[in-house]
Amino acid sequence: MLWKKLLCLSLTGFGAACSNAQELPIVGLWEKIPVSTGAGKLVARTSFIFTNKKLAAPTLFSGLRDSGDGMDVLCCVEVKNLVPLRLNDIVKKYAVDTEFGDKLKSIKGLPFMYEAVPVAQGRRNESFQVVMNTDKNPDDTSPYSSAVISLNFEKMTTLNRPYRFSGNTLKVGVTYPNNKDIVVYEFNINDQRTVFSERTEPH
Repeated sequence: MLWKKLLCLSLTGFGAACSNAQELPIVGLWEKIPVSTGAGKLVARTSFIFTNKKLAAPTLFSGLRDSGDGMDVLCCVEVKNLVPLRLNDIVKKYAVDTEFGDKLKSIKGLPFMYEAVPVAQGRRNESFQVVMNTDKNPDDTSPYSSAVISLNFEKMTTLNRPYRFSGNTLKVGVTYPNNKDIVVYEFNINDQRTVFSERTEPH
């Protein structure tokens, strides 16, 4: 039915197919991680998205960063290559950087991994551009991560909490459990929870 197709398109990045009108957006984690030698020399810059579901079509993801009262939008990253990556292969490829491998292996709760591509310069919002500007500095080897969702927030900079779309309610939470060196992310869409975690960076 036409209304189901329209709802499906509103829940996906740009064309991912939905099996029914109740299918929810795909959620996950964007990891922007430089690879460096033990001496701190930059070897490569990598960008991946880990997802809770396997992708069926090229997908646009908006990043969401907890801002207390709401969520800052980071626009945007895309997955174009639909072949899932094998974590062990990526860790082996960049074995020169053990911290890189340890960081990726710390991600729990998201079974699928894809190469991520930042959108073109003209489509990036200010918050996303600030994050991407670190690539201009060869001495900056700090990683960055953000929760992501397969909704197109290209024209937005912030979202209310909770955020309502197409009759759905979205809540995103980020917590740091006591005595644990991890950060826990929780997406709650219509009371359906997706929880995942990763190791925190040293402060």
